[in-house]
Amino acid sequence: MASKKWLFIILVAFLFAGSCSSNRVEDVELTDLNLFLRTDSEIDSVFISNITQDKLYQFLPYADTIRIASNNTINDLYNINFYAGGELTMNRLWLSGEKIIIQGYVNDKLQLKIDTVIGSDLYYKSVEYNNKQKELTKLNNVLLLDDFQLKSFEENIANSFSIEIATNYFMRNVSNNEALYKLYELQTKQDSAIIGHLLNPIKRIERILFENKVDLSRFQFYTKGGELISLNLNEGDKYLLDFWFVGCAPCVQDHKLMKEQLAFLKKHHVEVIGISTDRDQAEWVNYLKSKNYSWCNVRDVDDYEKRASKSMFIDVFPTYILIDRQGKVLYRTFSFSEVMKYLSR
Repeated sequence: MASKKWLFIILVAFLFAGSCSSNRVEDVELTDLNLFLRTDSEIDSVFISNITQDKLYQFLPYADTIRIASNNTINDLYNINFYAGGELTMNRLWLSGEKIIIQGYVNDKLQLKIDTVIGSDLYYKSVEYNNKQKELTKLNNVLLLDDFQLKSFEENIANSFSIEIATNYFMRNVSNNEALYKLYELQTKQDSAIIGHLLNPIKRIERILFENKVDLSRFQFYTKGGELISLNLNEGDKYLLDFWFVGCAPCVQDHKLMKEQLAFLKKHHVEVIGISTDRDQAEWVNYLKSKNYSWCNVRDVDDYEKRASKSMFIDVFPTYILIDRQGKVLYRTFSFSEVMKYLSR
């Protein structure tokens, strides 16, 4: 990741408690990113950054007019977060352009309600895309939604919003290599800066398409007793790798179902190996004991560079990978219910 480049922040005007902004856009000399805000709330500070915090990153006192001069092009997903009374509210916008103007109202929940964005068509494209995607999702037509997302990706192939579209498509098609390859072919045509973006799922897609085997013996894991071990696949016909962590609500919900379906898994000759990414050994052990989960559970090592989850690009939880005893990947998904459907075919 590139080193952080601190910005020159110019705060114009002052916040008067309980008052709305009286500044007019035409009265202010514009810079790269310009915020004109109204609020009736007491706001302590604002945090503004691009999503990976490598090009734009700054805490600053709240003011109703904020002008930001950046050393980098504005073309990314941006955080505009507000702090008040120790509470944080996150707001994210896709922006691309020069001398961008954002006008809006910060409500009592510290949510930024946009009135208008000038100088960044990408913001409105992202809103239009998300609204259309919600409509198509309700129709439950997989092919129609796939076509829409791929077409939208091509339309945005030159800008970073394509990363969100690619991620949406990837999440829906993680078990469909044919569909993933259609996206991958388009991704390889993109600029290196977009391909290398921290949020781009292309590395995960490459792993799925071109590395169809898992070698768990390369990694070490902690047992519930705190010992470091390696895992060898030699007892069952198939293994279900469950990547999870204690604070993951969908993981916890799936574990309840998994406990009820152990006989089903045994019938299909599947052994579960839970791989937790938690760093707190005691919290992890206490969770397993309190729930009385009896299947094999290990914890990824604390050294990030040596983690199985890092090597396998696991950053969505839960992630399930079904493998045979040779480590060949048979199926992968983000839902235990989908695992059951696959085994029931």
